[in-house]
Amino acid sequence: MDTIERETYRLHLRAAVFEMIFTQTMWSAVDVAAKNMDAGPFEVTIITMAPGAVLLISLFLAGFMERGTRAHLFLWPAILGRLPLLLLFFFASPWMFIALLVLQSFALMPITAALNSVVRSNYADHSRGRLYGRASQFGHLASGLFVLGFGILLDDSPTAYRYVYPLVAIFGVVSCVLFMRMPQRPNSNDTVTAAKTDPFYAIRVLRGDRLFRLYQLGFFVYGLAFMISVTAKPLFAANTLQLSNKEMLGARALSSLMLVLFTPLMGRLLDRVNPAGLASICYPILAVTTGLLFTVNSGWAYLLCEGVFAFGMAGVFIAWNLGPVTLAEEGTAARYMGVHVALVGIRAIIGHPVGGYIASIDPRVAFPISFLLFLVAATIMWRIRRPIEERMQARREAAATSTTATTMSSEELFATTLPETPDPGYGSRSGPGDAPDAPPSPTTTSPPRT
Repeated sequence: MDTIERETYRLHLRAAVFEMIFTQTMWSAVDVAAKNMDAGPFEVTIITMAPGAVLLISLFLAGFMERGTRAHLFLWPAILGRLPLLLLFFFASPWMFIALLVLQSFALMPITAALNSVVRSNYADHSRGRLYGRASQFGHLASGLFVLGFGILLDDSPTAYRYVYPLVAIFGVVSCVLFMRMPQRPNSNDTVTAAKTDPFYAIRVLRGDRLFRLYQLGFFVYGLAFMISVTAKPLFAANTLQLSNKEMLGARALSSLMLVLFTPLMGRLLDRVNPAGLASICYPILAVTTGLLFTVNSGWAYLLCEGVFAFGMAGVFIAWNLGPVTLAEEGTAARYMGVHVALVGIRAIIGHPVGGYIASIDPRVAFPISFLLFLVAATIMWRIRRPIEERMQARREAAATSTTATTMSSEELFATTLPETPDPGYGSRSGPGDAPDAPPSPTTTSPPRT
């Protein structure tokens, strides 16, 4: 692990705790609304659809994300999108709650794209999954404990969300400040690029990169299955099973615990099988547990299904975040991530309304439909796992060849200019933890670009 990688990981660990608490509490908003605000299928659909639907704007802002500074990509979205949740302390109506949730969703796209570009640049290929998974582990543990406490508090005081959501808004800003302080590798093009883009860039990327197109197809089918089921689950838990706040948010906490236990495992597995291979293993797990929900009639059975579902999601979580940046060439990671995120928006405006409509009839019906879609997505990912591995291997070999040629040239130059005073300590300029395609390690950590 070189200096840049070590400093990135140190800040990533701290930021992940605040970020996961914020994210998981936002995810619990639909449970809070269904249980404490009498939200019906329409309101639940709006809440669950908003975070995905607003990501369509990434088609228009991919170029901005590449040209933007760290402040543009981390700090300002946090201040303008997350901090307004403080208003919930003063205005606690259900529709104000929904409006603020939609507003904070707009901040997700630039923050996600910027973070994953930094991760691709600063973490070496052979250790990216492991380090990302380890940092996420601590965040999931903290968020699980926080959300469980939130559920217990809501059973005693159903309006406690007026205080909790403003608190986690501050956590969301703190995480972005820590992300913004992450170092940037010299000569890295992943975070800031002067290239122009347009909304049709997504079409050109998908047409020009067959593997990326098929990878997105697999995630699109998975996303439809996930969105149909996730829209039906809150209504199923609150109305059909009549679960308490503690039980509903306890399911979220159990999911976080499973992610704590198994995200590092999935991270190490990613380093062996690549993102498509990991997804092809995890999607069938989601299929089985979602199908079993059709037969659930008790809170304990619901919790068990959600726990196993989270085991599968531990791998999907990593494959979703690191897949596009793994497939992208140097200098295109932000654009690939922009396309990846925008497609979430497209399937969100399809999957969530379908799930809401089904839930208005019978939430149980959503689960066998999701079961079939998860299996289709797994089949797609299984078929492209080998071609993706071949691309990654070819890239590693090309980078290694380039590094070797550069080192030989430097040694020859050294021998020519100083033939009588060889330096016994002279060798490769790469740090001991560098990946073959990483730039030379600096002797000190470069300051973050703001």
